[in-house]
Order: sequence, then structure tokens, then C-alpha cells
Amino acid sequence: MKCLIIILLSLTLYADANISDNDLVNYEQYHHDITDFLHQYSETIDQFLSDTNSSYKYEDNSKKTSLDLSPFMVFEDHRDAEYRFKVRISLKLPRTSKKLQLSFEDFSNSDSVDDSGNVANLPIQSNYLLGLEYFSYDRKLVNVNMTAGLKINNSTLDAYVGLTLRKQLYINTWHLTILNRFKYFLNYRTDNRFEINVGYFINGTTKLQLLNSYRYRDETYTNELTHTIRVHKLISERKNIYSDIILYKLKDQTQAFHIAYYKVGFHYHNTFYKKWLYYEAAPSLMFRSENRYKPTARIFLSMGILFGMNSRHNTNRFYSNY
Repeated sequence: MKCLIIILLSLTLYADANISDNDLVNYEQYHHDITDFLHQYSETIDQFLSDTNSSYKYEDNSKKTSLDLSPFMVFEDHRDAEYRFKVRISLKLPRTSKKLQLSFEDFSNSDSVDDSGNVANLPIQSNYLLGLEYFSYDRKLVNVNMTAGLKINNSTLDAYVGLTLRKQLYINTWHLTILNRFKYFLNYRTDNRFEINVGYFINGTTKLQLLNSYRYRDETYTNELTHTIRVHKLISERKNIYSDIILYKLKDQTQAFHIAYYKVGFHYHNTFYKKWLYYEAAPSLMFRSENRYKPTARIFLSMGILFGMNSRHNTNRFYSNY
């Protein structure tokens, strides 16, 4: 565990350290070039899908598209180290439809913290979704998100359709979110997650959350229940931290519902350069059924970079309820 602490401290000191002016110029130029390429690619796809509808004036700015890349690693006592590369691409298509976007993102087969592939088996265990998303927002009724596309697992393609329904209520300092995410895959079959989340603003920078979710996966007849108590603190526009207690229950073909683990820890986020370079660290204690609920130390480390629209504003993360 001493080694993990050293890694965490090294990451933090490096990220917050001063970078030379020449390095900053190079990094900013690379970031600018990639962002420009992303915008041009987004416009090309939009023109193709809209049959070059020239009636809409395309504005090439950072609000049209985004890319979030974040490799991460996980260390836990008595378990193999895990590594993974998370990606989220969102291409806005305003000519085709102001409510339409093309997305590419990694897909989790489970709500468990263990849903991350070992680096040796990464191409096999990684799943990605490529799809078109249509958004319909109505504050008085229910927000609707319809999707269709392909699930990609190595060289295997699986077509899917999806429907997300979200209702949010604000009563004084209380925030209630009812959310259902449904996806049907041609081979993977049904994957549905239902959530009821309650938030209470203690003050302008501190929030208490009770997060509850149920997920059913048809392919493996797996049922998952996750209950979380979280205290979220907004330190600044660039920094936030939350501590939480998680109870994860699992039911499958061989076992009835049982507590697979308890997790106690905190998660720290710091956007340390501009609005596009960040790191995250999350040390915790795991109490697993396989270890007879004896505590084991675990740490999650991630370094990420954003291109285009900043989709991870700390204020958005703080005010969201899921």
C-alpha cells in the first residue's frame, strides 16, 4: 500500500507543478489542432447527413462537439492491477437536427466497480457504443433521449436501440431524479437500468445524495442493486471531492441476491490546466464477500484530456443527480 500512496502523491505533485512556457505552447498548439480537426470532421458528417443543407449557418466553435480521453488504472490488495482507456466522443449535427448528435463511448457490462478489463485482455473485454442520439427536453414533462447504433466488442458488432426517460423535480433545497435507461441489443438482448436519486443541498457548495439503482441484463439473467450515500463538496470551479458509502448486491443464475461488497472511500477531481486537462484519484476500502468482508485497500487513478466542449464542468457534476 505504501507504493500506491507514493504513486498518488507523485501524480498530484506532477499535475500541480509548474510547466515550462515552451511546453505550454506546444501542448496548447497540439490541443488546438486536434480540436480543429474534430470540428471539421463533425461538420463533414453533418453536411453528409443533411444533404449539405446550406440554409443553416454552421458555426465552428467549441459548443458543437467534444472528445474526452482518460486512461485509468486500479490497484487493490490481493488482486491483479487493472488498466483501461475510457473514451467519449460527441459530435453535434446542427444542420441535420439541432437535437441530434453522433456519439462513441465505452459501455459497461456491469455496475460493479470491477467492470474494467485487464490490460492483457483489453481488446476482448472492452465494449463501445457507436450511435445516433436524439434529445427532446421538456422541463414540465419528461426528458426523452432515443438512440440507435452498434455495440462494438473487438470485431463483433451488435445492433441496438435505446430509450432514456428522465424526470427531475426541484423542491426548495431538494432535488429528485427518476431515470430509466433501456437498451435492446440484437444479440445481447435487454439491458435496463432504473434509478431513483435524491439530493439535498446543505449549502451552496455541499450536497448530500442518496443514489439507488436497479439493473437487469437479459444475456446473463443478472440483477444488480446499488445503494449509495454520498456527500459532495464543490471546492472551486475546477476542483470537487465527494465521499461515499456503497452497497452492491448481485443476483445471477447461480446465486440469489447477496451483498457482493461494501465500499467506503472518496473521489477527488482537479482540472489543473485550462479547462481541458484533469486528473482524478479515488482511494477506498473494499469489504468483499469473497474475503468474508475483511477490508482491502483500493485506489483508482486517472488522467484525462478534453477537446472541444468542456462536458465535465465541476458545477455540472455537482448539480447533477446521477
